[in-house]
Amino acid sequence: MRGAYETPDEPCPYCGAMCSAEFVDVGVGMAQVSPYVCEVCHAVEASPHTDEFLSRPDYDPETGWYRPPGDSP
Repeated sequence: MRGAYETPDEPCPYCGAMCSAEFVDVGVGMAQVSPYVCEVCHAVEASPHTDEFLSRPDYDPETGWYRPPGDSP
């Protein structure tokens, strides 16, 4: 089980590299405040608060991420 103040890394669904996001201390633990970003292939996690961007051609509904630049569906 993860502790309240740990900030987990997530594997990139495209290249497998570990991705990080920014977290902030909210008093009872940490809250994610930015999407996960892959520094290797540049894929970006889509936010649940950006519905208007889900129609972008680089959005991958299977992963919930925006595909890396140059990666076609």
